[in-house]
Amino acid sequence: MVQEEFVSKILEVLSPMPDVTAIKSKGHIVLYKDGVMFGKIIEQNVLLLSKNNKFIEVDTELITRLLKP
Repeated sequence: MVQEEFVSKILEVLSPMPDVTAIKSKGHIVLYKDGVMFGKIIEQNVLLLSKNNKFIEVDTELITRLLKP
């Protein structure tokens, strides 16, 4: 799956949350909700920002299950 398709599918999964945007940055995609960064996508990995301001990778198996048609 190419990066754009992966990002599109992740945004589709996040679509119940209004105002989520994805912005290309240096080597990754940054995810924002109402202008506040909450995660990023690097290749086929999704990382979410924890309350300790550290990025934690979402389990690959969970992502695979979410993206199944």
